[in-house]
Amino acid sequence: MSSLKVISLFAEQDSELCIKQGRVWATVGVGGDDADDNYGDHFLEAGQKMSVLKGQNLVFESMNAELPVFFDFIAI
Repeated sequence: MSSLKVISLFAEQDSELCIKQGRVWATVGVGGDDADDNYGDHFLEAGQKMSVLKGQNLVFESMNAELPVFFDFIAI
C-alpha cells in the first residue's frame, strides 16, 4: 500500500487497482493488445477495484489532497 498525490503506472501484465482508503480520479490510456471500454476517466472510492490491461498506462490522483490514499496494484 502507498500514500499518493499523483502516480503513473504501466501494466506489464493484466492488473487490478484496489483502492483501500480515499477517493481517486483515475485515467487509463488505450494500449495493449486488446483495447476495450475501460480506457478513459474513472472515479474510485475505498473498496472499489478497476482492471488495467497489459500494456495500458494508468494515472491517478487523490480527489482530496488533504487525505492520504492507500491502494494495491496487483497482477491478476
